Amino acid sequence: MFSLFTLCHLAATSPHKTVCDGRACRPGEGNAQGITHGSNPYDIRGGSLKLNPHEPDPASPLYAPLAAAAKDAASKGLVYMCAADYDFREIASNWMRAFVRLGLKNALVYALDAEAHAHLTARGVRSVDGSLAMADFNRTRLARHIQRAEAERHLAAAAVAASGVDVLLMDCSH
Repeated sequence: MFSLFTLCHLAATSPHKTVCDGRACRPGEGNAQGITHGSNPYDIRGGSLKLNPHEPDPASPLYAPLAAAAKDAASKGLVYMCAADYDFREIASNWMRAFVRLGLKNALVYALDAEAHAHLTARGVRSVDGSLAMADFNRTRLARHIQRAEAERHLAAAAVAASGVDVLLMDCSH
């Protein structure tokens, strides 16, 4: 395949890493380096989806655990939700601690990778693993991890809303 970028590779999987040199990556370290927000160093695969890879259906296997957790966490039909990957695990933990200090229990974190979910749940943070939904974006034209993360967190919030729970999506990453 011809590419304008001499060292390109196809965006079949996310280049985002959580392990760097045999240890947990520091925030941002696992991201591709030297790429600006508007650049795309990857070839777009032929046949890549130009639309979302899935619908925000709360009954689907991708979102049923999230919808159930949101219903369980909701107070008066409202849940506060943020999304975070492994790079932002400590910010998400801090975000949840703020809710606990305020006496609010209707918050949850949508973890964008399995490592973030494991880290958060080990610390008692109510978290739902969204790594399968994130992986589904590998079929799309969104070649960069941040693009996928931004798109997926909104689909996840839409799935929660479609389940009948009001959701306030808050930002703690990207």
